Amino acid sequence: MVNNVGEDKVDEGERGTQKLKSINRIPIQLSSCVLELFVRDSSIALLFSKIFAVADIKSDSDFARLRQIVLIDGFGPYELWVNGIPVANGLNRTAVLTLAMCRIENLLLSNLDEFEYVMHASSVSYRGRQVAFVGASGSGKTSIALTFSQYGSFIGDECGFLNVTLGSLRYEPFPFQLKATNYALLEKYDASRMIEIEDPNHGRAFYVARTEVDCYGGPDYGELIGAIVFPKYDPEARATTIAKASFSSLPIGILGSLFGKERPSRSLARFLNMSNAGCILFLDVRFSDVDNASACLDVFLTEEGW
Repeated sequence: MVNNVGEDKVDEGERGTQKLKSINRIPIQLSSCVLELFVRDSSIALLFSKIFAVADIKSDSDFARLRQIVLIDGFGPYELWVNGIPVANGLNRTAVLTLAMCRIENLLLSNLDEFEYVMHASSVSYRGRQVAFVGASGSGKTSIALTFSQYGSFIGDECGFLNVTLGSLRYEPFPFQLKATNYALLEKYDASRMIEIEDPNHGRAFYVARTEVDCYGGPDYGELIGAIVFPKYDPEARATTIAKASFSSLPIGILGSLFGKERPSRSLARFLNMSNAGCILFLDVRFSDVDNASACLDVFLTEEGW
């Protein structure tokens, strides 16, 4: 739902003197709040309404859930405003979309409780448990998660919230990201439901709407994590290799993917100790072919008694 609010003021502060005509208002639904996005360019407004879940604002009480107002102004070059304060101007379409997506993601990541950390991971529901794919950008975690989801259901990507006391991940309704070089997967999805950005480390990338895949679950915690996979894409690998990760290497692998209000310590140790009890498998997977890697992982987990 994209609402045209006509001639209106975006806020009553510094921006109040500038009136905006035919501005599109998109209330983006998050798990605990609503983000209001105002966009002058109708094509960008339509794109955001396809990529995100749009909230249905009906009563005054709904407005209490509004967290932030983001404005994308102009038809190019663009400006980005947040709560009436200019953030950047003179931007092209890709740059303003990149900055807006970063702002939305940062808002999501700031909504943590005492026992939560943001985990840079993709996750799949598989035989009653979660399989989390953890790694740096470019490691292939999103690609292998999406491919492995043929054996289960895709849960989420990017904004994973890890509760270390429950041993479970939940995901906000945030799109998943694919690199521009991932031609095979990109061809499977509707281009009109993608937002092109410029990844600072890997160049062009695309955020793809969660509605493009059969996603399992919602923003609440559900299945427990049964396995954490550390994928490593290696174009020189002749075959997929899967090995149980050594316990001594886990803190480095886990800590590198975690972000929280405080440095993980006792809570992280409690989570890692779950693997000693046989609750969680930690696996190193090296691959060159994502389809083969997914099939091998399915066989491996089956042999482990899943």
